[in-house]
Amino acid sequence: MNKQQTAFNKLMEERTEISIIASKIKRFGLDSYNPNDPEQTTNRTLLIRELNDLMAAIEIINERTDLDYSPDAKSIEMKKQKVQHFESISTEMGY
Repeated sequence: MNKQQTAFNKLMEERTEISIIASKIKRFGLDSYNPNDPEQTTNRTLLIRELNDLMAAIEIINERTDLDYSPDAKSIEMKKQKVQHFESISTEMGY
């Protein structure tokens, strides 16, 4: 695997790890922790770590490709509005 492929692979791994932690948060809450973890690391802490890892993966992609990603505030705001719109519909339907 070359450096570009490794960078995209890392992005995929981080996305998966975030998904797993988000699922645990949905089931057990932000401040719960695995009872088998002697350090009692909360899901909140784990999510923050993984979000930082995701940002690192994005930076690595920017360094190794010509993607040149930077957050677009307008697109982000539009996505937030879209999420709120569909969340309202879901709530009205009783979900």
